[in-house]
Amino acid sequence: MNIVTIGLSHKTAPLRIREKIDFSDVNAENSYILLKAYPDIKEAFILSTCNRVELYGVGYDEKKVKEALKDFLYKSHEIMNHDLEEYLYEKTGPEAIRHLARVAAGLDSMIIGESQILGQIKRSYERANEAGFIGMRLHRLLQDAIRIGKKVRTLTDISKGVTSLPGAAIELIKKQKHIAGEKVLVIGAGKIGRMTVSRLSSCGIKEVVVINRENTKLEDIKKTHNVRAENFDALRHELSRADIVITATSAVKYIITHDMVRDIFKKKSEILLIDLGVPRNIEDSVKDIKGVRLYNVDDLGCIIDDTILTRELEAGKAETLISGLNLAQGLKGQCKRLSLV
Repeated sequence: MNIVTIGLSHKTAPLRIREKIDFSDVNAENSYILLKAYPDIKEAFILSTCNRVELYGVGYDEKKVKEALKDFLYKSHEIMNHDLEEYLYEKTGPEAIRHLARVAAGLDSMIIGESQILGQIKRSYERANEAGFIGMRLHRLLQDAIRIGKKVRTLTDISKGVTSLPGAAIELIKKQKHIAGEKVLVIGAGKIGRMTVSRLSSCGIKEVVVINRENTKLEDIKKTHNVRAENFDALRHELSRADIVITATSAVKYIITHDMVRDIFKKKSEILLIDLGVPRNIEDSVKDIKGVRLYNVDDLGCIIDDTILTRELEAGKAETLISGLNLAQGLKGQCKRLSLV
């Protein structure tokens, strides 16, 4: 038996191409039904994320499996082969197995070491299994790839640190204050605001208040998180009560001004302000007020840059670990166990 991989990723194809190839949950069931029309493919697995689409196939004739996977890819999305061919990569045998190990370890991700890919591989495996396309060979291969991905993250620091603004904000707060027991005000309930609230939820915060102009978003965030939601009219009052304020709105004008903060400091001695807005949500001169610590996205960028540098250094260790794998050769009869030496 031979294993073949064809695919495209953020490294080989721009977004305008990747977005045309959709094997999401909605399309997965129909996709595997289509695959049944290709008898040369004995086992198959589709990995589809926003940054990659990869088809793994197992069969007796390597060339026929490769041709079948390509034909399936083109026909399932009604794309001419010449429109996609230049963006595709092909891997076979041990090279395909090593590639899957690198993907599971986060070494081939847009953000090195990101952990989402492990969950995506697991869900894709489950869908393929439900469709009847996972046999002994892919079962063992995928189980070992997941195990290797976990092992690499355990033995290296490739997944340590933060790579998002909300994550960097929480990291900064932890360095500045004893976060548990603090009152936090989050202004904005969009994507960044929701991500911030999610991260705060696991920090032992005494109280989280979310302010937003749209009540619909406030209701949504209340359903999923233990927060108190207020409309924008409560801004000054909640600002005066907060120990930490995080802003994440798309407002084109300052929502927190120098005068506003100066007025509330008649009752407060210190406050930590973190501005995640672009354009900025907080007037820069606020930092001139005694007791105010103000940070913006550029300040947080330094934390993210440090994480990326660390992960790039750790990637070398991860590559060394994967180079020490006994890769299954040829898939004859059964797939040998992938193991760390």
